[in-house]
Amino acid sequence: MRLCSLYEIKRVNSVPLYLTNHQRAVKFTDNRTYTPSGGLASGAYTGATGFEDATTEITGAITSDQITLDDLRRGTYRGATIIERIVDWRYPWAGAHSTYRYFVEDIKFNGRDWKAELHGLSSLLHKTRGGYYSRLCPATLGDDACKRTLTDVSFSLVSVATVTDKRVFSANLLQIPSGFDGTYFVWGTIFWQAGLNRFLRSTIYDYDDATRTIKIIQPPPFEIAVNDVFQIIAGCDGLSLTCQGKFDHLDHHQGMPFIRGTHQAFNTPQA
Repeated sequence: MRLCSLYEIKRVNSVPLYLTNHQRAVKFTDNRTYTPSGGLASGAYTGATGFEDATTEITGAITSDQITLDDLRRGTYRGATIIERIVDWRYPWAGAHSTYRYFVEDIKFNGRDWKAELHGLSSLLHKTRGGYYSRLCPATLGDDACKRTLTDVSFSLVSVATVTDKRVFSANLLQIPSGFDGTYFVWGTIFWQAGLNRFLRSTIYDYDDATRTIKIIQPPPFEIAVNDVFQIIAGCDGLSLTCQGKFDHLDHHQGMPFIRGTHQAFNTPQA
């Protein structure tokens, strides 16, 4: 078969990959060499017209150091951009016969093969836009919508002192001051700054001030190890009282604390 696919994979926080499903390396007109990846294959392509979304799947086996199990577990490929070029492997200098651009919506691994679900450019038009009415603030503490600085409500470069299990560990006693209420960090965030879980986030559901013991909701994909480094950020439950009393940031609270609930529909007229 004279046609093959060239895949340019632009991952989040990582260098791009250049792969092909051909059995030999292909040098394309962009002066990049696309290396073979064993078992890499495209699924059925579902075309679309108008603003409908075009979809396809890519499957493959982990047979090289380019697509690793660690990267799949870390979620490196979620949200990645994939550019597929169909070329004649004998005459790659003639350019691509066709080009497709996809976004990785989901990726699964069954222990042997991985499968990536890809969506076309039209998927950008199908995303939910706008906000919603709720008593809770939809913003995340410290993001662009919240606008609250994290300098005085977080601690960076904190190291892990002991590890109890996959979800329970303690921090260095000297790196987090004492005196915090037990709920101060509940629903807060652990941002891993060094270690196997680097760049990943975990949500806190319990904190012991006396021992600096932290419990997270879900274990990260890799084992937590002593001396792993993280940033711990205070928790925010989205309530206006919390925004005012804990963060002194009520002017930027985006919830609707006085919105009527569904129970109002059952109220009867007052005499």
